[in-house]
Amino acid sequence: QHGLLQPITVRKVDILLNKDVSACSYEVVCGERRYRAFKLNKEKEIPCIVREMNDEEALDAMITENLQRKDVPPMEEAFAFGQLHKNGKSIEEIALRFGKSKRFVAERIKLDALIPELKEYVNKGWMNLNAAMHICKLDESDQREFFEEYEDGDLEDDPINKKDATDFTEDKFMQIDRAVWAPEFEGTCKTTC
Repeated sequence: QHGLLQPITVRKVDILLNKDVSACSYEVVCGERRYRAFKLNKEKEIPCIVREMNDEEALDAMITENLQRKDVPPMEEAFAFGQLHKNGKSIEEIALRFGKSKRFVAERIKLDALIPELKEYVNKGWMNLNAAMHICKLDESDQREFFEEYEDGDLEDDPINKKDATDFTEDKFMQIDRAVWAPEFEGTCKTTC
């Protein structure tokens, strides 16, 4: 009804057509959703602002725009913060820039360490965020083992929760104060426990 209220932001990029020929094209930096919506109307041209940006600046702008939306899903936030961190931004810088606590940012970055299958579970609502925060601290093989326990379950009606995650880690890594010891057991130190 009102058309495009805010132009998208693009940058020029060189595309190698073959080993001798290259061409100039434009890459959407900010406004990818607006661009897709505009294309649905079969429009040929879209208003845009052309900016000169290197790869790092473009990535930074894309992430910043994405995180300014309302209700950004946790896994998108985790990916975005993780990308910024991998590109040299400190947790403090990210926290300050987006108005989040350092702890929040650090937890989201850690959440990005989930294996893809568990990320999908979080996105689909099959695993709650508390469970994901608990499991993301495990290495890949332990995460895969956890995933395999629930792979064939009906998670739509009964999503994985924090207790499920805690039970898994407690079973996997027996806590010494909860361990059952036979009174007659003698260790290599030649004493009983």
